[in-house]
Amino acid sequence: MSFNRQVINFNGNFLIIKRRVRESHLHPDYNLEILKQWAMADMALRKDGFLYLCETIQDAKIIETFSEKD
Repeated sequence: MSFNRQVINFNGNFLIIKRRVRESHLHPDYNLEILKQWAMADMALRKDGFLYLCETIQDAKIIETFSEKD
């Protein structure tokens, strides 16, 4: 089984981006809690006109980092 999910580090927490939604496609008075339930997310981030619905990875630690040269 393969999962293609983007993982980001936000304020020291690792998050899986579950959904990315263009805010202009949403109803003007959308309910963020309903969107989070729909995406099975526990956090929402906003950047450049997009809403990122994310799930927090509990107890994630960096064990090794790689540079572009590796």
